[in-house]
Amino acid sequence: MEKIPLFKKKKKKKNILGIYDATYKVVIFGDAGCGKTTLTQRFLGGLPRWDLGILIPIDLIKSMEINGKKVKLHLWDFGGEERFRFLLPIYIRGANGAIFMYDVTNYTSLDNIDDWLLVINQIKSEQGNFPIIAVGGKADLVGFREVTREEGINVAKSRGLQGFIECSSKSGVNVEETFEGLTRIMMSLESEKWDRPYCMRCGRAVPKGLPFCYACGGKVTMKSVFTFF
Repeated sequence: MEKIPLFKKKKKKKNILGIYDATYKVVIFGDAGCGKTTLTQRFLGGLPRWDLGILIPIDLIKSMEINGKKVKLHLWDFGGEERFRFLLPIYIRGANGAIFMYDVTNYTSLDNIDDWLLVINQIKSEQGNFPIIAVGGKADLVGFREVTREEGINVAKSRGLQGFIECSSKSGVNVEETFEGLTRIMMSLESEKWDRPYCMRCGRAVPKGLPFCYACGGKVTMKSVFTFF
């Protein structure tokens, strides 16, 4: 007679954290209406919808593979309305990279870069430096352009940003290249931080003297969990 087990054996859960070589938090900020949400939607694989108005930041996840490394991006699309700007310091904490987005058909959206960077730089001084790139959106609207590519590059350089690109969420031009470019910068900077302690849980570089990661609370070690060859 076959014996019936009293308790069913639990299946072991797969360690999904182990499939990624690196995880990065990316915050997208800029004035309202400059195309942050449509850029994110297009990058995530869907056609952009202009009837959506995301007012508060939401965490969206996208996986990429660069140089044989599997990378997971946590994308935080921050609403550009001024009444929500006081929340930016909360969401920028723990960021590994950021995108300042402006509208090439609206010069004011680029001119406001200093107001945004004032908040961002305060956080960078507390948790450490991370790369920011400038992205000019709505590049397909050639006849309505108010900001030239050269002006965008000059502003980005003068503010110490690490990169620049123009894109069109409508046509999809340079959408993938935007996030791939920032990810490559984050990966290259991460490989240079060997003298910085790292979080054993999320892999972020942690300022010296902190016993726990400021982002996830994980234990800190001097050895990086990400290896470059």
